[in-house]
Amino acid sequence: MKVCAQCKYYKGGGDWGLCCPKTYALAYEDTDACKRFEQAVECRNVSSRVGMFRCSICNAYCREERVFDTCPGCGNEITGAIWGTQKHYRGTK
Repeated sequence: MKVCAQCKYYKGGGDWGLCCPKTYALAYEDTDACKRFEQAVECRNVSSRVGMFRCSICNAYCREERVFDTCPGCGNEITGAIWGTQKHYRGTK
């Protein structure tokens, strides 16, 4: 089952209208995807939880400290993160 965090539109704003520009609904990273879902193509950390990693492609979820340059689930290179406190924010390794 796909979740919002795997959608290319998911922004992770945590508030109505900020999470998804397509639905303007309140959605979290683990909310079941809606009918407007489109698979993300870049591997990013989309977790809203401090110290955690959630892949925007395969939905792998683990402690951020266990993640290096590639996703432990799908093996894709991680290109960023949604929060400035995350390890891969703006492509930093």
